[in-house]
Amino acid sequence: YAINIPNPVGMSGVEVSAYIMGPDSEVIKTHVNRAVKLLEEKGVAKEIDTTIRNPKPRTALIPDRAILKNMGFNEMALGTSILGLFDGMKIGTFKNDGRNFDIRVKTNDIKNIEEAKNNVIGSYKGSPINLDAVVTAVSEPVSMAIARNDRQRSEFIYCNCAAGATAGDIMS
Repeated sequence: YAINIPNPVGMSGVEVSAYIMGPDSEVIKTHVNRAVKLLEEKGVAKEIDTTIRNPKPRTALIPDRAILKNMGFNEMALGTSILGLFDGMKIGTFKNDGRNFDIRVKTNDIKNIEEAKNNVIGSYKGSPINLDAVVTAVSEPVSMAIARNDRQRSEFIYCNCAAGATAGDIMS
């Protein structure tokens, strides 16, 4: 636990912060949620916040190496094609008033993996190859940030004292 002295010149901050750390992030989150629930039930804290955030979706494109090999299509060419679909390829630099701007060529304006699956990424004996023929899309939620304290996974709890409560009430 840490007790912070509020800054009299108006800078924001919290009066009490605590962290729970350990090797298993799901166990840590369970304990943080229990602590928040206890603080709410006891009514000793206000403006309770944690570092726990909802995970964001991430999609990994796993190449089917056997199909790529049979088609004579290598992983480097596949990666370049995928990069062109989503991020575009840097083909040059435009200079204006001392600033540099990348010039990128993008195949299409693709916003998600479903739109990308139907795009042609190459050809095999004159026939087009769609992305979904050579990769498998695997989606999973991932944390955008991992908090650490002393190199251990951690989640933090921040709060201020409710009216009539002290930092000691919160810590107990």
